[in-house]
Amino acid sequence: MLKRFIKSNRQLLFWLSLGLLLRFLLMPFLAHDDFFLIYGRVAKALTGEANFFSFSQPLFHFFHFLGYGLARIFTPTKDLLGIFVNQNLANIHSFKVIFLAKIPFVIFEYLSLWLFLKLFKKKDWLKITVFWLFNPVNLYVFYGFGRFEAAVAFLLVLFFWLLKRQKDYWASLVFGLLILTRTFFLIFIPLYFLLFGKTLKEKIKYFVLQVAPFALWYCYNQFWLKKPQLTGVFQEGSHGSYFFESQISLGQGQVIYLFFLAYALLWLFVWFKGRERRFVLNDFLLYSFAVLVFYYSLGFFHPQYFAWIIPFLVFLLIRPNYTKLAWLLTFLFLPLLFFWDNFTTLGLLRPLAEFFNDFSLLGWLGKFFPTMKVLNAIRSIFSAVGLYLLYLVFKEKDVFKNN
Repeated sequence: MLKRFIKSNRQLLFWLSLGLLLRFLLMPFLAHDDFFLIYGRVAKALTGEANFFSFSQPLFHFFHFLGYGLARIFTPTKDLLGIFVNQNLANIHSFKVIFLAKIPFVIFEYLSLWLFLKLFKKKDWLKITVFWLFNPVNLYVFYGFGRFEAAVAFLLVLFFWLLKRQKDYWASLVFGLLILTRTFFLIFIPLYFLLFGKTLKEKIKYFVLQVAPFALWYCYNQFWLKKPQLTGVFQEGSHGSYFFESQISLGQGQVIYLFFLAYALLWLFVWFKGRERRFVLNDFLLYSFAVLVFYYSLGFFHPQYFAWIIPFLVFLLIRPNYTKLAWLLTFLFLPLLFFWDNFTTLGLLRPLAEFFNDFSLLGWLGKFFPTMKVLNAIRSIFSAVGLYLLYLVFKEKDVFKNN
């Protein structure tokens, strides 16, 4: 049985193995400051210096327990804390610790791929595997930047899989957990209120399942720890403020926020489109994809956030008309990293040498051409490709159907 499987899936197994090898080569030598910051918080929680549930996005931090525990097995506690808390990368254990701490990223990424293969027909497996394992966004975000978006992707794909099987209650609960992983996904709640359930009673049930995990966590922080987590979320410079930075002035202090304008139009479209029918996976993918494209095309986002759209692009990839555009969008993401200079480019090589953290790649490139103008031109093209892709998707309507 095993021999027959290997013989009939040689190409697939080759790309799976090559993807694993590439990850193992990247994992020890690349990491962003945030990688150590988050693992430092986990270390403090495990040593009793911090309360795990006081962290924003607690499930995101919980996933890091796996990597911390794995690194702890093979590393003395003093050295482990020195690397994660004090960022002492001169420590002889640093490469090993960084590598082991990223092992759960690989596990969640391959679990996501396994669910994708269950969602699609065998004829599409090879194309999906190559895109999922070798697109530059996943490679950069998971193994260069060192962020645990692999777990976010897994919950997203699990959400899709449950919707496909018409397990709407379980899907709603998984989405609630997704919000505890990334608070950003609260933005989908008004849209999903329309998509889940046919009657108002059903919609309320699904709504409660989706918001309950976040509500319980928030109440715990607000009333038990006396730590209101939402305070300051929308202040200038915070992550929540990014939604309000892309705007059109109407004069006299009035502005229109571009993202919310686009979101409201989409919400009204969905509301009037089908209030008496059951929405299926294709609808969820279509309208969720639209929200993400609006966000990426009309506003500011951190590099790791772009990993959230890759599971949606997988569904487009199997359609020949969308394959090139899906790959193009992922590669247009790479020049955007230069906006943060070495902080998101050469600075990731800091585990190899501190020099990479100090050298300004953007400053060096500025000697040859106006870097910010060129980057903003590429940013405009990136947004154009995203919006054009969305236009094609809406034009075809059923593009996310995988059969």
